[in-house]
Amino acid sequence: MTKQEIEEILEQAKEAMTSNEYHNAEQLSSTIINADVTSLECNEQTEILTVAYRIHADSFLKRGLYTQALPNAKKSLSLQPNSTEERANSLLVLGLVCLKTADYSQATTHFLHALEIYRHLNIKMGVASSNLNLGLVYSYLSQQATALEYYSKAIEEFTTLGLKKNIAIIWGNIGTIYHVQSDYFKALEYYHQAVAIHQEFNNLPETGTVFGNIGSAYRDIADYHSALEYYEKAIGVYDELGILSNKAIILGNIGVTYRNLSDFPRAIEYLEKSVVMHQELGMKGGVAMFMGNIGITYSQMLDYPRAIEYLQKAYVLSQELNLAVDTAIFASNLGKAYYDISEFENALNYLEEALIVLEEFGRREEEAGTKGIIGLVYSNPLFSGYNPQKAEEYFLGTISNYGELGATLYRYQFEKYLADLYKQEKRWEEYATHIEKYHELYIEIQNEEVKKQADKFGWERKIADMEKQKEIELLKTEAEKMNMQIKIESQTRELDTSLQEIIKKNNLLQLVQSSIKKIRPFTRGEGIQYVEQLHDRVTRSIAKLETISELDKQWVDVHGTFMKKLQDSFPELTTMELKIAALIRMKLSSSNMASVLFLSQRTVESHRHSLRKKMGISASDNIYASLDKYK
Repeated sequence: MTKQEIEEILEQAKEAMTSNEYHNAEQLSSTIINADVTSLECNEQTEILTVAYRIHADSFLKRGLYTQALPNAKKSLSLQPNSTEERANSLLVLGLVCLKTADYSQATTHFLHALEIYRHLNIKMGVASSNLNLGLVYSYLSQQATALEYYSKAIEEFTTLGLKKNIAIIWGNIGTIYHVQSDYFKALEYYHQAVAIHQEFNNLPETGTVFGNIGSAYRDIADYHSALEYYEKAIGVYDELGILSNKAIILGNIGVTYRNLSDFPRAIEYLEKSVVMHQELGMKGGVAMFMGNIGITYSQMLDYPRAIEYLQKAYVLSQELNLAVDTAIFASNLGKAYYDISEFENALNYLEEALIVLEEFGRREEEAGTKGIIGLVYSNPLFSGYNPQKAEEYFLGTISNYGELGATLYRYQFEKYLADLYKQEKRWEEYATHIEKYHELYIEIQNEEVKKQADKFGWERKIADMEKQKEIELLKTEAEKMNMQIKIESQTRELDTSLQEIIKKNNLLQLVQSSIKKIRPFTRGEGIQYVEQLHDRVTRSIAKLETISELDKQWVDVHGTFMKKLQDSFPELTTMELKIAALIRMKLSSSNMASVLFLSQRTVESHRHSLRKKMGISASDNIYASLDKYK
């Protein structure tokens, strides 16, 4: 395979990743990896294979195939031992694989190493991206303050680079932090700010992502109508772009929404659609996630055999993918399902396994819930290992965890479980204390609900104001566009009139010039001098386009943008060819172009031919339509 062929395939692979065509990117990068590249120099081989392995890894990563992504990401990194930009790029991909497989320590190490290289090379975009990814790690670790610090650094770098689009991505991530902290209205505020920027720049993939996040926030405040509305918006975006992977996730989230509405048949329908789509796309992580959700749905339907079947499949698949946290979450749900059917030993095995991992990875909310269920197992008199002391210990730990997290509703539930345990053990004093706390929390929850409604009203007003301001800005922009269009149309007419006048004048003067040339041979004596003077005067009067300053200004105003776009797309075009292109758009004939540009018609035709050749426009193609693409 020649160097040119390899480079072309590599460019196609990059374009496939940009277009979210991950299967295609995998095949193209695999072609390079398996190709004979001995025709290339050693350093060229290294560089090309580094990028090919990185694309290969990234294509698996995007499809949730983390086991396949990991060795390719490591191979890409191993090919670049020195502190180069390519090594830093490979570190970012490997860090993201580690992040997805819950290896947060390694992810942090790789992102910090990439950050160090980018800083040393003064690559600000890389510095910003590394800080953004470090923010993601600490967000996953529930260390939100540290996450916000890194996000703040990334925003500072992107601001310096003038990359408003990237800042909008971080705003969306900050929204996710507030979402996880159950501050849904603050999350929605950031989500809406982010989506406004994405829409301004017509950044459809990110718009779809934030629409999905907004839907989930509405779902979590039980505004299911708005949740489904935004999920549908997200699906509309992904259908337009043909991004099936993201659509599959949204279908699963719609299923969860219907589950919250207790519409279990419809919930199962959407969750199964999501699983099938993830399977077709080869996205095993998504298959595990939504298969587990089907299991949780069957648990709520009290169909425990099916619940355990699906949760077991999700558990095993997550283990295969090295998804430690996901495996632990499914183990916890399996434990709850076994507890509900009084299989206490099985329940305890899964719950204790889950608790170790959740504590290790700092997943405090899931940790608290798992502790609580272990407490329920030990507090059940039907369990052969009934142990009220252990039950008390786990309940107190759960209540403490939920108190630190501000999860009043869950704390309230476990205060009741603990009070029931004390009642069961006839520990009346402790029972009285905790049943009182239970009732106090009930009142607090009611007050919180009232506050939430007030916050919701205030937030809705704020969003309405934002929408109104956006409409005003949109109207202003449309008005400015209209004024600019009117101005350009006016300038175009003026330019056209001026050019037509120049053409008429030049044609007349060229006719006179031609006549003078004809009478020159018949002129004698002093007449020769007068004829030559007249010829020079007529020649000087023939106006070239570039010699008329006011006309030249009009030319730039009307055709400047068109010529710049054309030159950016075809840098090899000459200045004269660019002018010819603009005159073609004005529907001038070759003879009139020759008159305006003070060239021969043959020279103009030569420039037209060269223009077509450089732009790849065949003789049968419509040159006007081809040029109109750059207006």
